[in-house]
Amino acid sequence: MKTRLNGPLWKLLLATCLIAGGVALLWPRAEIAVCTAVGPGIPGRYKHAASACELENGDILLVYYSGSGEYGRDTAIYGTRLDRTKNRWSRSRIIADEPHKAEGNPALWRAPDGRLWMFYPVRQGDSWATARLAAKASDDDGATWADASPPTDEAGFMTRARPITLPDGSCLLPVDFNPSTDPEFVSEQSGSLFFRSDRDLQQWEATEIIHSRLGNHQPAVALEGDDDGRLVAYCRRGGDYYGREDGMLVRSQSLDGGATWSGGAETDFPNPNSPADFVQLQSGHLLLAYNDSSFERRPLAVALSTDGDRSYPHRRDIIDGDLSYSYPCVLQVADGTIYLFFTAGSRSHIKYARFTEQDITGE
Repeated sequence: MKTRLNGPLWKLLLATCLIAGGVALLWPRAEIAVCTAVGPGIPGRYKHAASACELENGDILLVYYSGSGEYGRDTAIYGTRLDRTKNRWSRSRIIADEPHKAEGNPALWRAPDGRLWMFYPVRQGDSWATARLAAKASDDDGATWADASPPTDEAGFMTRARPITLPDGSCLLPVDFNPSTDPEFVSEQSGSLFFRSDRDLQQWEATEIIHSRLGNHQPAVALEGDDDGRLVAYCRRGGDYYGREDGMLVRSQSLDGGATWSGGAETDFPNPNSPADFVQLQSGHLLLAYNDSSFERRPLAVALSTDGDRSYPHRRDIIDGDLSYSYPCVLQVADGTIYLFFTAGSRSHIKYARFTEQDITGE
């Protein structure tokens, strides 16, 4: 027997649905907590430029460089592990340290065979224009590390964002070239580029430099689609550090697996001359972490594209305040949780937020 609803009952049900929908729309999104991975209690006043990867047991390896300051000759690459079952970080230990020379931004990558790689610059002189790339590899999931051959021994190349694995199993390493010796200015001649390896990481080929109006550096790259060779990179703008109305992230695209790249085009994303991170999530969606300001390194925000980099309708500030929050590193682990690591304060802390894709979309 069919039951008919009379007019008053229909109106009551409709009103109930509208009220419930309104409550759902107005209900605040869950707060995203920010935690400390490395703080002032760890030796070395200066902590900066985190890079992270998931280990085979589900723990997270976090590496960063630390010392008396960015231009101190006592900096070294440190590593610490997050035991995710106990939510506890291990004591930091040195992974790479060349005496009387300064190590810089590390970049972690797990090869398809399970081997861990870490690429990083070592400054030979007073400016980062003198840096040369170095590499280490681990066959025991980061317990021990051995020297490995870098992509090039030429001076002037720097790493920042993590490498990615291309569909054929090879490595694409983002780097930049900045000839400027002025620590407060990034030259217009600076540009982003990539080293593409063979599957055995024995042979490397450098792409052409991506040029743009103000110069650019520290590219972060992600696959745009599934396996058709389309990639997108977002790069930090060049110029000074005082902020400018026209300071924007620079975008470049490759349609042939990273072999060639389009010229750098300025985007609608503001940039105060600070790096962004850019990753493809397990869903296939693209996540950009960046400073949503052309003048300051705050707030630190994320934007999500669900249509292959054509639009970013979902955006959320992760942290804002009186401090500086920069050098984001995004890591999505096997269970789908997203970790966002970043430098905080006067480069005395490495902090992180933990969230899901639904925390950004509100769905």
